[in-house]
Amino acid sequence: MKQLIAKALKEAIKSAFKDEKISVSEDEIIKLIEIPPSTDLGDFAFPCFFLASRLKISPQDIALQIRKKIKEPREFQDIQTKGPYINFFLNRKQLAEDLIYQILNERENFGKTDIAKGKKVLVEFSQPNTHKSFHVGHIRGTSLGESLARIYEFVGEKVVRANYSGDTGMHIAKWIWCYKKYHSREKLKKEESWIASIYVDAVKRLAKSEKLQEEVDIININKIIL
Repeated sequence: MKQLIAKALKEAIKSAFKDEKISVSEDEIIKLIEIPPSTDLGDFAFPCFFLASRLKISPQDIALQIRKKIKEPREFQDIQTKGPYINFFLNRKQLAEDLIYQILNERENFGKTDIAKGKKVLVEFSQPNTHKSFHVGHIRGTSLGESLARIYEFVGEKVVRANYSGDTGMHIAKWIWCYKKYHSREKLKKEESWIASIYVDAVKRLAKSEKLQEEVDIININKIIL
């Protein structure tokens, strides 16, 4: 919106003071645009003090002369002067209509940019436990990771999704400890429910005795295998 105001002001300043050959860039104007302390003074305000020294006239007169030359963009309902300020009032109805039209027209591409310019980013997420079933508790991490990946892609990033199913660590140590100590006579099975049951049993047993955790710690530190 500031860019739109700056463009209108640049043309108006050039037209109002063409004899003085006053030239102001859009970037210079954008830096000066303010948000008024009250909505009664508009949504944006442009102070004219900086032109007073160049033109040798009061900022109030400068504001009036610029206002006369402004070609009102359709996005603004009204443009007024208040002393040395030019105040811009948004046409909210028009803006809402334009936004809805843009959303309906662009659909899933609405808001999409290439600001990242193809930069690569790695998003690592999900990370299910190899000795527990994938359950509702994993929804948060998985959803957040995928959401971030899609946002990065939406702004032009080249996203690499990584999912490491950790096969070492305390959860593995707990499973090995419980299997060797209480289930060693059972034949190893390639069944998720059976593997999970050993893990659950380990958690229950360890919750009853802190001393048993010391045995698990030894396995975890030394990476003891079956």
